[in-house]
Amino acid sequence: MDKGIIPLTPELMALISGKDISEVLPFKREIFILNDFVAGTSFSERIGEVLDELKPGIMMTLRRHPENEIDNNAIGIYYKDIQIGWVHRRYNTVIARLMDSGKMFTCKIVEKDTSNPEWPRIDVNIYMLDI
Repeated sequence: MDKGIIPLTPELMALISGKDISEVLPFKREIFILNDFVAGTSFSERIGEVLDELKPGIMMTLRRHPENEIDNNAIGIYYKDIQIGWVHRRYNTVIARLMDSGKMFTCKIVEKDTSNPEWPRIDVNIYMLDI
């Protein structure tokens, strides 16, 4: 019987924790890509549902929208499955190509300014996940 060390894999971590593999990423690293504001918050119909919850440090997800009629490199920014805006068009081309090739991205709120209720400004840092 072999008593060697069993390699730690994402599948083994998922089995041990009882969680989905996507929830168990013990060796992930966030690579800072850029700092910008969330574009289009004034067009988000549901941002009011979560605006009070959006505080510095909150992580949000990025999702590709290649079917977008205005910009086929569009990347939506989501919190709790509510789209609050977009990655600014001036930066989305490279990120979209990386996402299309399988890279994962996330963003973290740095600052929020709601002094203008028609346009909540949310500054974020965007990270690529190295898994």
